[in-house]
Amino acid sequence: MPRYRPEIHLAPRKGWMNDPNGFSLDPRGGYRLFYQHHDALEGDVLIDWALAESDDLVHFEDKGTALLPTAPEEGVGKDPLWGGCWSGSAFEHEGRTHLLYTACSRDGERQAIAVRSEDGLFRMDRSLGLLKEPDGIPTEFFRDPFAFSTMEGDFVLLGARLPSGEGGVLLYRREGTALSYEGVFFSLPGSHMIECPGIFFLEEKAVLVLSPMGLDEKKWGPHPSCYLAGRLEDGVRFVPEGEPALLDHGYDYYAAQPLQEGKGAHLAAWLSLWDKDLGSVPSKEEGFVGTMGLVRKLSIKNGALFQEWEPSLLGYFEKERRFDGDFLKFEDAPLSMFSLSSDVSFETRLLGGEKDGLRLSYDASSGMLRMDAHDSEHVRAGLNLVYPGVREAKALPGEEIRVFVDHSVVEVVLGGGRIWMSSLFYPSADHPVHEFSGRGLSLSFARGKAPQIIS
Repeated sequence: MPRYRPEIHLAPRKGWMNDPNGFSLDPRGGYRLFYQHHDALEGDVLIDWALAESDDLVHFEDKGTALLPTAPEEGVGKDPLWGGCWSGSAFEHEGRTHLLYTACSRDGERQAIAVRSEDGLFRMDRSLGLLKEPDGIPTEFFRDPFAFSTMEGDFVLLGARLPSGEGGVLLYRREGTALSYEGVFFSLPGSHMIECPGIFFLEEKAVLVLSPMGLDEKKWGPHPSCYLAGRLEDGVRFVPEGEPALLDHGYDYYAAQPLQEGKGAHLAAWLSLWDKDLGSVPSKEEGFVGTMGLVRKLSIKNGALFQEWEPSLLGYFEKERRFDGDFLKFEDAPLSMFSLSSDVSFETRLLGGEKDGLRLSYDASSGMLRMDAHDSEHVRAGLNLVYPGVREAKALPGEEIRVFVDHSVVEVVLGGGRIWMSSLFYPSADHPVHEFSGRGLSLSFARGKAPQIIS
């Protein structure tokens, strides 16, 4: 049995994975999720896109490479190799799928469009042009086009650094495959670059998703994915109704991309790894690095964004069983689900070996849940995991705390989707255990061996 490769989280068949791209409805039915990828786990590379398809947004079938870099603007022919097909989105035009993405080389970043070739792979269509940055926007901070539509027409968002040095989002109008600049859509004080902008609409609210760079790490973490609810002014400017909020309060969640489906929406994101030493990441032993988080179903409740797991997810687990005791130990459960109440304090060690594990601690009196990934054999061995501090989230009285564990992935959900905390954690043992302790502890569990109960 693989130690690290997840079962219900998408990971590449081979090589590296990062940002989700082109998250869209497949015209033939079902869903498509492209992602940045390359086969190699070391050395100079050019990023391509791979494709995964799903009927239920839980199980994805990986179809392998989908978009290939072929042009100098994508780093082809450069020495050393660097760049490729960076993040973007998909749109339909005249019955064909078009991929809109950042063509990147050491000479700068341009926005390109690819269409499917006769061999089934997407490649840049130079006849559709290359979009350069507007005056005053640095070419190295101009990326991640996101296509969307409103009653006012078809548009594209682009992440950028504004001439002021502040992170911003630019708006383009799309007419077929032609893009025309409309202006600054949004700017975020305190950031110096915005990556991976996206937008969706729920209950007459516009919700802007972004991955800002440069924010205070103590508050936001090193690589936050955030959202703001608001409205569109004159159809060309986003006006927020409040401050940015985290999409995820854990260690690893980045480059979130939404998918509008009718009046509803979904969200996919990468469990981030870019600043970790790829040569030392344990999953390299199994031929891959990188994982997608669970796709989330989005709604607005009490004016705030609510992120539920997709309903079909629970079908991948066995019927839940209830256990009570002051100490519960679960073995041979690399894919498992736990449910606890916020009314009882507890301590948890997940994916544990003899001396390590991802630790969750919860204090019912304060409602504070803490996630600590520092107790890791791999961290102590020198793996460059960037885990600043302990991540925290506050539970409400009587709220459910649900924990999904999938080999090297842990996702914790409070209140059915009010708050998420996600983290990668590489177990040091072939048969890691999950341990829970707390006075009057009661939890439900699905998958794996029944626990050893110690009174």
